[in-house]
Amino acid sequence: MGIPVTRPLAGEMAATLWSLRGFLAALMAALAAKAAVMPAYAWATGRLVEAIRAPEATILGVIAAIGPLFAAIILAVAVVEFGEKVASKAMEARLLVVLQRIFLARRQVEHAARDVSQVLYGCDIARKGFEAVYKDGWRIPAEVIGVLAWQLTLGAGWVPLMLGALVPALGCVWLIGKRLELVSLQILGWQARIAATTGAAERGRFTETQERIFRGSIRFEILKWLTERGLDAALWTFLALSALAAWALDPRLLPGESELAGAAVFAVNLRLLAKPLSDVGKVYTKWREALPAIRAVYRPSEEAVPR
Repeated sequence: MGIPVTRPLAGEMAATLWSLRGFLAALMAALAAKAAVMPAYAWATGRLVEAIRAPEATILGVIAAIGPLFAAIILAVAVVEFGEKVASKAMEARLLVVLQRIFLARRQVEHAARDVSQVLYGCDIARKGFEAVYKDGWRIPAEVIGVLAWQLTLGAGWVPLMLGALVPALGCVWLIGKRLELVSLQILGWQARIAATTGAAERGRFTETQERIFRGSIRFEILKWLTERGLDAALWTFLALSALAAWALDPRLLPGESELAGAAVFAVNLRLLAKPLSDVGKVYTKWREALPAIRAVYRPSEEAVPR
Protein backbone atom coordinates (compact mmCIF):
# COMPACT_ATOMS: atom_id res chain seq x y z
CA MET A 1 0.00 0.00 0.00
CA GLY A 2 1.13 3.55 -0.68
CA ILE A 3 1.77 6.24 1.89
CA PRO A 4 -1.47 8.18 2.65
CA VAL A 5 -1.56 11.79 1.52
CA THR A 6 -2.92 14.21 4.11
CA ARG A 7 -1.32 17.59 3.35
CA PRO A 8 -2.32 19.97 0.54
CA LEU A 9 -0.12 20.04 -2.54
CA ALA A 10 1.62 23.28 -1.49
CA GLY A 11 2.47 21.71 1.86
CA GLU A 12 3.87 18.61 0.16
CA MET A 13 6.09 20.74 -2.06
CA ALA A 14 7.24 22.84 0.89
CA ALA A 15 8.16 19.68 2.82
CA THR A 16 10.14 18.40 -0.17
CA LEU A 17 12.06 21.66 -0.49
CA TRP A 18 12.71 21.67 3.26
CA SER A 19 14.24 18.21 2.98
CA LEU A 20 16.64 19.72 0.42
CA ARG A 21 17.38 22.85 2.44
CA GLY A 22 21.13 22.22 2.37
CA PHE A 23 21.23 22.14 -1.44
CA LEU A 24 18.84 25.09 -1.61
CA ALA A 25 20.96 27.14 0.81
CA ALA A 26 24.07 26.42 -1.26
CA LEU A 27 22.28 27.59 -4.41
CA MET A 28 21.00 30.78 -2.76
CA ALA A 29 24.51 31.52 -1.45
CA ALA A 30 25.97 31.02 -4.93
CA LEU A 31 23.36 33.32 -6.47
CA ALA A 32 23.99 35.96 -3.82
CA ALA A 33 27.74 35.77 -4.41
CA LYS A 34 27.22 36.15 -8.14
CA ALA A 35 24.98 39.19 -7.62
CA ALA A 36 27.62 40.73 -5.34
CA VAL A 37 30.54 40.17 -7.69
CA MET A 38 29.03 41.20 -11.03
CA PRO A 39 28.86 44.98 -10.24
CA ALA A 40 32.62 44.90 -9.66
CA TYR A 41 33.10 45.22 -13.42
CA ALA A 42 31.53 48.70 -13.36
CA TRP A 43 33.69 49.73 -10.39
CA ALA A 44 36.86 48.44 -12.08
CA THR A 45 35.92 50.24 -15.29
CA GLY A 46 35.72 53.50 -13.31
CA ARG A 47 39.18 52.88 -11.91
CA LEU A 48 40.41 52.22 -15.45
CA VAL A 49 39.01 55.54 -16.70
CA GLU A 50 40.67 57.38 -13.80
CA ALA A 51 44.01 55.71 -14.55
CA ILE A 52 43.81 56.61 -18.25
CA ARG A 53 42.95 60.24 -17.47
CA ALA A 54 45.97 60.67 -15.21
CA PRO A 55 48.49 63.09 -16.80
CA GLU A 56 51.39 60.66 -16.42
CA ALA A 57 49.40 57.66 -17.72
CA THR A 58 51.12 55.19 -20.03
CA ILE A 59 49.85 51.95 -21.52
CA LEU A 60 52.23 49.81 -19.47
CA GLY A 61 51.52 51.85 -16.34
CA VAL A 62 47.74 51.47 -16.74
CA ILE A 63 48.09 47.73 -17.35
CA ALA A 64 50.32 47.36 -14.32
CA ALA A 65 47.94 49.35 -12.11
CA ILE A 66 44.58 47.99 -13.31
CA GLY A 67 45.50 44.64 -14.87
CA PRO A 68 45.72 42.71 -11.58
CA LEU A 69 42.39 44.17 -10.49
CA PHE A 70 40.62 43.04 -13.67
CA ALA A 71 42.30 39.64 -13.45
CA ALA A 72 41.10 39.22 -9.86
CA ILE A 73 37.55 40.21 -10.83
CA ILE A 74 37.53 37.87 -13.83
CA LEU A 75 38.76 35.04 -11.61
CA ALA A 76 36.17 35.82 -8.95
CA VAL A 77 33.34 35.91 -11.51
CA ALA A 78 34.51 32.61 -13.00
CA VAL A 79 34.59 31.01 -9.54
CA VAL A 80 31.12 32.21 -8.50
CA GLU A 81 29.62 31.28 -11.90
CA PHE A 82 31.14 27.81 -11.58
CA GLY A 83 29.79 27.53 -8.04
CA GLU A 84 26.34 28.69 -9.15
CA LYS A 85 26.28 26.18 -12.01
CA VAL A 86 27.35 23.28 -9.79
CA ALA A 87 24.91 24.24 -7.02
CA SER A 88 22.07 24.60 -9.53
CA LYS A 89 22.76 21.22 -11.13
CA ALA A 90 23.13 19.56 -7.73
CA MET A 91 19.77 20.96 -6.63
CA GLU A 92 18.08 19.85 -9.86
CA ALA A 93 19.57 16.34 -9.76
CA ARG A 94 18.80 15.79 -6.07
CA LEU A 95 15.25 17.11 -6.46
CA LEU A 96 14.67 14.67 -9.32
CA VAL A 97 15.88 11.78 -7.15
CA VAL A 98 13.56 12.81 -4.29
CA LEU A 99 10.52 13.16 -6.58
CA GLN A 100 11.14 9.74 -8.11
CA ARG A 101 11.33 8.16 -4.67
CA ILE A 102 8.16 9.92 -3.48
CA PHE A 103 6.20 8.68 -6.50
CA LEU A 104 7.37 5.08 -6.12
CA ALA A 105 6.58 5.15 -2.39
CA ARG A 106 3.05 6.49 -2.88
CA ARG A 107 1.81 4.50 -5.86
CA GLN A 108 -1.11 2.28 -4.89
CA VAL A 109 -0.38 -0.43 -7.47
CA GLU A 110 2.63 -1.30 -9.58
CA HIS A 111 2.31 -0.75 -13.32
CA ALA A 112 5.56 -0.98 -15.26
CA ALA A 113 4.67 1.31 -18.18
CA ARG A 114 3.12 4.05 -16.03
CA ASP A 115 5.87 3.83 -13.43
CA VAL A 116 8.72 4.02 -15.95
CA SER A 117 7.05 6.94 -17.77
CA GLN A 118 6.49 8.90 -14.56
CA VAL A 119 9.99 8.22 -13.21
CA LEU A 120 11.81 9.12 -16.44
CA TYR A 121 9.51 11.79 -17.89
CA GLY A 122 6.91 12.95 -15.38
CA CYS A 123 9.29 13.58 -12.48
CA ASP A 124 11.57 15.64 -14.73
CA ILE A 125 8.60 17.80 -15.78
CA ALA A 126 7.52 18.10 -12.13
CA ARG A 127 11.00 19.36 -11.28
CA LYS A 128 10.40 22.40 -13.51
CA GLY A 129 7.46 23.40 -11.34
CA PHE A 130 9.72 23.47 -8.30
CA GLU A 131 12.16 25.69 -10.20
CA ALA A 132 9.33 28.17 -10.72
CA VAL A 133 9.04 28.34 -6.92
CA TYR A 134 12.60 28.40 -5.61
CA LYS A 135 14.30 30.15 -8.55
CA ASP A 136 11.74 32.58 -9.95
CA GLY A 137 9.11 32.98 -7.24
CA TRP A 138 11.04 35.63 -5.29
CA ARG A 139 12.80 37.44 -8.15
CA ILE A 140 9.89 38.56 -10.34
CA PRO A 141 7.68 40.09 -7.57
CA ALA A 142 10.69 42.07 -6.37
CA GLU A 143 11.24 43.49 -9.86
CA VAL A 144 7.55 44.40 -10.31
CA ILE A 145 7.35 46.07 -6.89
CA GLY A 146 10.56 47.98 -7.61
CA VAL A 147 9.16 49.45 -10.85
CA LEU A 148 5.85 50.41 -9.20
CA ALA A 149 7.66 52.05 -6.28
CA TRP A 150 9.83 54.03 -8.68
CA GLN A 151 6.73 55.14 -10.59
CA LEU A 152 5.16 56.37 -7.35
CA THR A 153 8.09 58.72 -6.81
CA LEU A 154 7.96 60.06 -10.37
CA GLY A 155 4.25 60.20 -11.14
CA ALA A 156 1.79 58.63 -8.73
CA GLY A 157 -1.16 59.63 -10.92
CA TRP A 158 -0.17 57.08 -13.54
CA VAL A 159 -0.01 54.13 -11.12
CA PRO A 160 -3.78 53.28 -11.27
CA LEU A 161 -3.58 53.08 -15.06
CA MET A 162 -0.47 50.94 -14.82
CA LEU A 163 -2.17 48.57 -12.36
CA GLY A 164 -5.32 48.56 -14.47
CA ALA A 165 -3.34 47.49 -17.50
CA LEU A 166 -2.06 44.49 -15.56
CA VAL A 167 -5.50 43.00 -14.90
CA PRO A 168 -6.57 42.05 -18.45
CA ALA A 169 -2.99 41.05 -19.31
CA LEU A 170 -2.80 38.60 -16.42
CA GLY A 171 -6.35 37.40 -17.15
CA CYS A 172 -5.39 36.61 -20.74
CA VAL A 173 -2.39 34.60 -19.59
CA TRP A 174 -4.48 32.75 -16.99
CA LEU A 175 -7.03 31.63 -19.59
CA ILE A 176 -4.37 30.38 -21.99
CA GLY A 177 -2.52 28.72 -19.10
CA LYS A 178 -5.54 26.55 -18.24
CA ARG A 179 -5.55 25.15 -21.77
CA LEU A 180 -1.79 24.67 -21.61
CA GLU A 181 -2.14 22.58 -18.44
CA LEU A 182 -4.71 20.35 -20.16
CA VAL A 183 -2.36 19.69 -23.09
CA SER A 184 0.46 18.94 -20.66
CA LEU A 185 -1.78 16.43 -18.86
CA GLN A 186 -2.64 14.77 -22.17
CA ILE A 187 1.03 14.46 -23.12
CA LEU A 188 1.79 12.97 -19.71
CA GLY A 189 -0.84 10.29 -20.29
CA TRP A 190 0.35 9.61 -23.82
CA GLN A 191 3.90 9.15 -22.56
CA ALA A 192 2.64 6.43 -20.24
CA ARG A 193 0.63 4.81 -23.03
CA ILE A 194 3.54 4.76 -25.45
CA ALA A 195 5.64 2.96 -22.84
CA ALA A 196 2.90 0.31 -22.63
CA THR A 197 2.65 -0.29 -26.40
CA THR A 198 6.21 -1.10 -27.43
CA GLY A 199 5.45 -4.75 -28.22
CA ALA A 200 5.17 -5.92 -31.83
CA ALA A 201 1.45 -6.67 -31.40
CA GLU A 202 0.83 -3.05 -30.30
CA ARG A 203 2.63 -1.37 -33.22
CA GLY A 204 -0.54 0.38 -34.42
CA ARG A 205 -1.36 1.92 -31.04
CA PHE A 206 2.30 2.85 -30.59
CA THR A 207 2.33 4.77 -33.89
CA GLU A 208 -1.01 6.41 -33.12
CA THR A 209 0.25 7.57 -29.72
CA GLN A 210 3.43 8.92 -31.29
CA GLU A 211 1.34 11.07 -33.63
CA ARG A 212 -0.77 12.31 -30.72
CA ILE A 213 2.36 13.31 -28.82
CA PHE A 214 3.66 15.10 -31.92
CA ARG A 215 0.45 17.08 -32.42
CA GLY A 216 0.17 17.79 -28.71
CA SER A 217 3.75 19.08 -28.61
CA ILE A 218 2.99 21.51 -31.45
CA ARG A 219 -0.15 22.75 -29.69
CA PHE A 220 1.82 23.10 -26.48
CA GLU A 221 4.51 25.24 -28.12
CA ILE A 222 1.86 27.51 -29.68
CA LEU A 223 0.09 27.96 -26.35
CA LYS A 224 3.44 28.50 -24.64
CA TRP A 225 4.32 31.27 -27.08
CA LEU A 226 0.91 32.89 -26.62
CA THR A 227 1.29 32.74 -22.84
CA GLU A 228 4.77 34.23 -22.83
CA ARG A 229 4.10 36.93 -25.43
CA GLY A 230 0.39 37.48 -24.89
CA LEU A 231 0.88 39.20 -21.56
CA ASP A 232 3.11 41.87 -23.07
CA ALA A 233 0.75 42.38 -26.04
CA ALA A 234 -2.34 42.58 -23.84
CA LEU A 235 -0.63 45.06 -21.53
CA TRP A 236 0.22 47.54 -24.26
CA THR A 237 -3.09 47.03 -26.11
CA PHE A 238 -5.19 47.76 -23.02
CA LEU A 239 -3.05 50.75 -22.14
CA ALA A 240 -3.36 52.24 -25.63
CA LEU A 241 -7.12 51.70 -25.74
CA SER A 242 -7.55 53.23 -22.27
CA ALA A 243 -5.48 56.28 -23.15
CA LEU A 244 -7.36 56.79 -26.44
CA ALA A 245 -10.73 56.43 -24.72
CA ALA A 246 -9.75 58.95 -22.02
CA TRP A 247 -8.45 61.37 -24.63
CA ALA A 248 -11.67 61.08 -26.67
CA LEU A 249 -13.91 61.65 -23.65
CA ASP A 250 -11.91 64.33 -21.90
CA PRO A 251 -8.12 64.87 -22.11
CA ARG A 252 -8.19 66.03 -18.47
CA LEU A 253 -8.95 62.43 -17.45
CA LEU A 254 -5.35 61.56 -18.20
CA PRO A 255 -2.98 62.03 -15.24
CA GLY A 256 -0.96 65.20 -15.07
CA GLU A 257 -3.28 66.91 -17.57
CA SER A 258 -1.56 65.14 -20.44
CA GLU A 259 1.91 66.38 -19.63
CA LEU A 260 4.35 64.91 -22.12
CA ALA A 261 7.04 64.54 -19.47
CA GLY A 262 4.78 62.51 -17.19
CA ALA A 263 3.57 60.36 -20.06
CA ALA A 264 7.14 59.74 -21.19
CA VAL A 265 8.19 58.64 -17.70
CA PHE A 266 5.15 56.37 -17.55
CA ALA A 267 5.97 54.82 -20.92
CA VAL A 268 9.56 54.13 -19.87
CA ASN A 269 8.47 52.59 -16.58
CA LEU A 270 5.84 50.49 -18.30
CA ARG A 271 8.51 49.18 -20.63
CA LEU A 272 10.61 48.30 -17.58
CA LEU A 273 7.57 46.61 -16.08
CA ALA A 274 7.00 44.63 -19.27
CA LYS A 275 10.28 42.74 -18.76
CA PRO A 276 9.40 41.08 -15.43
CA LEU A 277 5.84 40.57 -16.67
CA SER A 278 7.21 38.75 -19.69
CA ASP A 279 9.13 36.61 -17.21
CA VAL A 280 5.84 36.03 -15.38
CA GLY A 281 4.46 34.52 -18.58
CA LYS A 282 7.46 32.20 -18.88
CA VAL A 283 7.31 31.10 -15.25
CA TYR A 284 3.53 30.63 -15.43
CA THR A 285 4.02 28.46 -18.52
CA LYS A 286 6.59 26.37 -16.64
CA TRP A 287 4.23 26.00 -13.67
CA ARG A 288 1.19 25.02 -15.75
CA GLU A 289 3.24 22.47 -17.67
CA ALA A 290 4.56 20.93 -14.46
CA LEU A 291 1.35 20.93 -12.37
CA PRO A 292 -0.13 17.66 -13.75
CA ALA A 293 3.21 15.91 -13.23
CA ILE A 294 3.50 17.30 -9.67
CA ARG A 295 0.03 15.96 -8.86
CA ALA A 296 1.04 12.58 -10.30
CA VAL A 297 4.08 12.49 -7.98
CA TYR A 298 2.19 13.20 -4.76
CA ARG A 299 -1.20 11.72 -5.71
CA PRO A 300 -0.61 8.70 -7.92
CA SER A 301 -3.82 6.76 -8.57
CA GLU A 302 -5.01 3.73 -10.45
CA GLU A 303 -6.72 5.98 -13.01
CA ALA A 304 -3.27 7.13 -14.18
CA VAL A 305 -2.58 3.62 -15.54
CA PRO A 306 -2.84 3.80 -19.37
CA ARG A 307 -5.51 1.78 -21.12
